[in-house]
Amino acid sequence: MAGENILVVDDSVAVQEICRQTLESQGYRVTVASNGAAAVSYPDLPDVDLLIIDAHLRGVSGLETTKALKTDPELHTKPVLLLVPEEEVVDRESQNLYGANGWLKKPFEPGVLANKVQVLLEEAQILQNG
Repeated sequence: MAGENILVVDDSVAVQEICRQTLESQGYRVTVASNGAAAVSYPDLPDVDLLIIDAHLRGVSGLETTKALKTDPELHTKPVLLLVPEEEVVDRESQNLYGANGWLKKPFEPGVLANKVQVLLEEAQILQNG
């Protein structure tokens, strides 16, 4: 799989660039947004194949953004990967994902990000074909 559209929503330019470089090197097309409001109002959102959202955005949080996407009848099937701050991750404890399809501890290794994205896109493809 490659060529899928990914929207990265994070208020850190450094995280945006790490995601962009990592994912574009894998053949994905990447767009970035700095907040949740920009993500849910993104005009090409129906064409996005996966969203990567920081759980703690300023303004509309990443959790609220995820919940808004997952309760929208036209967007609820879009896979969402939440970026969760390391200090909020407790080993062997479930994370409340607010409807997200997966999560990744932040900071993260670029290779782990690429693997998570690939898995979520493959899962979405299987569900779509099923």
